[in-house]
Amino acid sequence: MIFSGRSNEPNIEVEGNTIENIERFTYLGSNLTHNLDSEREIKTHQVKAYSTLGALDKLWSSSIIKMPTKMKILNTMVFITALYSYETRTFTAKIRRMLLAFESKCHRKIMRVK
Repeated sequence: MIFSGRSNEPNIEVEGNTIENIERFTYLGSNLTHNLDSEREIKTHQVKAYSTLGALDKLWSSSIIKMPTKMKILNTMVFITALYSYETRTFTAKIRRMLLAFESKCHRKIMRVK
């Protein structure tokens, strides 16, 4: 497997097997692209985090659990899912805005602000 976006790469053969040229692949749950585009990967992790956020709806609407506890749960369950492997990503201004919007939506949901 050759990791490149150019389809005109020469064919490489190893022991009679041609190595395939690909543009993206999934490794350890992360989608890697030839141009290091992080936007798709960030959106994928945000979808997973939204799913986690939705699964905890009963907890967010509970009056028994206090807000500081809810914020700790948000940080440990939802934000960890959203931020998984971010230290290996390329950050741009657009990606930063996406992350801030995600964080804001999560806080609004927990605080029941519409």
